Amino acid sequence: MKMIKMLFGAALVGGVISTSAMAYTEQASAWPQAALPGVPTVNKVVNPTGLPQRYEGATVDVSMTVDAMGQPRNIKLLNHADPALAKQLISAVSQWRFTPVQKKGVPVATRVVLPLKLIANS
Repeated sequence: MKMIKMLFGAALVGGVISTSAMAYTEQASAWPQAALPGVPTVNKVVNPTGLPQRYEGATVDVSMTVDAMGQPRNIKLLNHADPALAKQLISAVSQWRFTPVQKKGVPVATRVVLPLKLIANS
C-alpha cells in the first residue's frame, strides 16, 4: 500500500477551537486563529507522518485536556478505531503547544474536542 505524508487541519465545531488555515510543520509561526474566551490558542502544530492514503479526507475527533502549561494531556480519538492511526495522531498531537485559557489571570486546564480533517500534503 502506498504511504503518503498527511497533514491535517482543524475546523470550528461547537465553538471548541477556531482555525482558518491548514497546519504545515514547516511553518514557524503560530496557527492563525481568533482568540475566543475559554478556548486554548494553538501555538505549535506537529503533523503526523506515514499515514495511509485511505484516510485522506477523513475527519477524526480528538479529545484532550490542555493543561495550565499549554500541553495536551489525556489525548484520545473519539471516532476512529484503527490503532495505527490512533498511535500516529496521538503522537503528533502530544507535541502540539497551546496558550492555555486564563481565569482571573491564572492559566487553567481546559477539556477540548478538536475535529481534525486529514488532507494530503501537496
